[in-house]
Order: sequence, then C-alpha cells, then structure tokens
Amino acid sequence: MLIQKIVWWLWNQMFQYAYIKALSLRNKSDFDLDLSEYKRYFRPYELELFDIQKNYANKKTIPRYETIYFNNKYVNYLWFNYVKWVFKRLNNNHHYEKTFSFDEKSLSIKDWYIEWYFQSELYFKDFEEEIRKDFTFLSPATGKNLEILKKIQTENSVSVHIRRWDYLKGNNINIHWICSLDYYQQAIQHIKDTISNPIFYFFSDDIARVKENIIVDNAQYIDRNTGDYSREDMRLMSHCKHNIIANSSFSRWGGWLNTNSEKIVIAPKKWFENPDWNPKDILPKDRFTL
Repeated sequence: MLIQKIVWWLWNQMFQYAYIKALSLRNKSDFDLDLSEYKRYFRPYELELFDIQKNYANKKTIPRYETIYFNNKYVNYLWFNYVKWVFKRLNNNHHYEKTFSFDEKSLSIKDWYIEWYFQSELYFKDFEEEIRKDFTFLSPATGKNLEILKKIQTENSVSVHIRRWDYLKGNNINIHWICSLDYYQQAIQHIKDTISNPIFYFFSDDIARVKENIIVDNAQYIDRNTGDYSREDMRLMSHCKHNIIANSSFSRWGGWLNTNSEKIVIAPKKWFENPDWNPKDILPKDRFTL
C-alpha cells in the first residue's frame, strides 16, 4: 500500500495526486491519500472537484508520528517537527522529495508513506491519459464563467497569467520572484508573430496593475474568480488555445491541461528566486517554450 500526504494549495495537491496515481499504476500497487494535515490547515482539500480515485487513509494506516500534534505554542511546534524529522530518517518506508529535480528512484518505491510535492511531469508523463481523465472537472462551468468559456473556445485565445500579491508576502519573497514586464512583452510578441489573430485573456491577482502596464488590443481581463473560486481560472486557462504562464504551478497546470495538439505554452526561464533551485524538470523543453 502506498500513502501520499496531501498538503497546500489545489495545484500542489494535483502534483501529489498525479505522482501517487502514476506510481500505483507503474508498480501495480494500491494507494490512499492522507488528508490529516487539513484538520489543522488554513487551506481546504480541493481534489474532489475532479473525477479522482477517492481512496483515503485512516489512523490505522498513517504512521503514528504523523498523527501526533502538539498545541500551538512555538516551543512545542519546534519539538513536534524535530520528532517527525527523527522518525522520518529512522523509518525505512518513509519517502520524501529532497530537491526540485526529478529523481528516478522515486519511480519504483513500494509500500511507503510519501510526502512533498513532486512537481515534475516526468513522474507521471507515462500515464498522461489516465491523469488527464482524473483531472476532469465534475461540475460544469456556470454563469459568466460559462459565457467566457464558450468565447474562449471560438477564438485563438491565449491565457496570460500574472501572479504577484502572495509572492510579495513573508517567506515567499525569498522563494519566488515576480516575472518581469519584459518577459510578458516578449511572450506576447512571440505569440503575435506565430499565431493569427490572437485574443489575450489576462488572469491576475492584481489586474489593475496589468491594465496599466501591459497594453494589448482586444485584451480580456478575468478578475471575477477569487478565493476558493480561483480554480475556475484554471479551467478557463486550460481551454485557451495557447498559454503564457507565470512561475506558478497554478498556470502551469492550466497549460498542461490544455488539450490543443498545436498549443504553445510559454514559461519563464527563471522559476525560483534561489539560483540553486533548478526548474529544468518542472518545465520539460518538449512541452514549454522558454
């Protein structure tokens, strides 16, 4: 039995699910998803909006050290994480991602408790058809989103994702950088030089700044889907013919879910603020124009 710990945002959850689903198919193993983190977490579990396999772990199958929680005092929090760190290294069936680079050894593990992100498509590319089927939205688009979706499907639509606000907060400043205006201008020009009559759909958490700084004829600005409804932007991005993504798993999934066989997906060469974190496996060159 394989158990994958599911954490963080929807787009992180998708990478974790894609990894464990492909691993189970590759090694002919059953798998469960550990949702215990969401009992004390600020983000909701969201994978159930897709047609995924709903196999969930329980206290009997989750390692004991993963179910022990202290109170919110800082000292106890540090102790809790130290205890987990020790157990993970003593336990020979606990597997976690050590770097952002693809690790071939992670393709063949069996009967292990697994955690972290596994953000490379190389972990599940061999089972793309199955993963795409699982990531089918169960509920159809409605209202204004449905109107936009129908329009997107009739045009040479190009999604453009600009992510800013959460990258300017807390530790994110040291992890992520904000894609430059030059990057977006060059990407838009590349699309204009390659595609006939492109219509650009802008998605951003700072749409006012986008309107001020990126001037494009016939641009469409999508700013209605916020909070838990932000997943609707991913759906809309995935139906665009082409995609210009940010250094963000959110729009990276929008580009991946795009089924246009002739799609162009443009991604930034720089993904992280830390130069030691190499994004080469996050963005395979056969899928993205860098």
